[in-house]
Amino acid sequence: MDCMDEPPNFFKLLPKAELHQHLDGSVSAEFLLQQAQRDGFTLPFDSVEDCLTWVRTKREGSLENYLELFQTTLKALQTVEGLTEAVRTCAQNWVADGVRYAELRFAPHLHLEKGLTIEEVVEAVILALLWVKEKLHIPSTLILCALRHQHRWGHLPLLWRRFRSLGLPLAIDLAGPEKGYPPEPFEELFKLAQQEGIPITIHAGEVVGPSSIASALQCGAQRIGHGVRLIEEHQDGQMLLTQQIIQRKIALELCPSSNFQTRAWDRPETYPLKHYLARGVPVTINTDNTLISLTSLSQEWEIIWGREPSEKDFEGIIKTLLHSYVFAFNPTVSNRDWIEQHILPDLVNLCGQHTKEFAQTYLASLYT
Repeated sequence: MDCMDEPPNFFKLLPKAELHQHLDGSVSAEFLLQQAQRDGFTLPFDSVEDCLTWVRTKREGSLENYLELFQTTLKALQTVEGLTEAVRTCAQNWVADGVRYAELRFAPHLHLEKGLTIEEVVEAVILALLWVKEKLHIPSTLILCALRHQHRWGHLPLLWRRFRSLGLPLAIDLAGPEKGYPPEPFEELFKLAQQEGIPITIHAGEVVGPSSIASALQCGAQRIGHGVRLIEEHQDGQMLLTQQIIQRKIALELCPSSNFQTRAWDRPETYPLKHYLARGVPVTINTDNTLISLTSLSQEWEIIWGREPSEKDFEGIIKTLLHSYVFAFNPTVSNRDWIEQHILPDLVNLCGQHTKEFAQTYLASLYT
């Protein structure tokens, strides 16, 4: 499913936060073409229009098909210049789309093909994100990924220990093909992260159902990447895992377009975000990959709430938006005072003064 039409002003003006975006899936077609010409690698397309057609054709049907496109985008992210420009491209899109805070994730060991050290890779991305904060006034967090099908993670503790003093919050993620690759082999990594105060998110409940989410929670996940298939527990007449998620305040990083394209979910009209929200599950809305999914954060919100949200939708919109800040991995952004100062005024102005008391009350409840 593509959402290429201009979204309504309401969703662009909404002071949004992005918690689940992969750098290597969120570059632009123009960036790929420019990098190919500069660095001398080949692409399976030679124009922006052909790139969009290539994406639509190749990504559909499964998570494996979707992930295959990253083999091409990664070619443009093997130099300091390419990594820096990719981050700045993402940031320009955040500005244009009304994103006030963003968490960007990538697997550093996938960017070594042209001789960069893994330290040079991470430093390039961190410095670019610090530039974004200084020049564009968008704070961020960098999430370092391990991959389920590649049991390589020893570099991650070394990286967070070396770079956490630069002033950019760091977290870790377990990404990659979910089916057949449970998170338990990475338990030592998660244990180290917990001991050293590094937040953890784990991709789960995207291709595999509630059992995958349960394993992620046992490994220390503080948020769940995707989690769309949690509802299968409800269909079985159970709510034990859901109650655990609610009690522990584990946010789901839902990514609607991506879920449709990988067949993790079948159609927009049955997407379970509102179902989860009504039961008290902390849900957030995210892009996953703006290029591979051909989307923006505003467009993802529109999928859930429609082009013109009604008054009855405002409470759900406010709850979902506040989750994106309260459960952020950036201690400044997740601070209640920061949210009240930087987000609530614009949110209330957009949704109406009659929503102010509800927004303030709900925000306070998230900290109890």
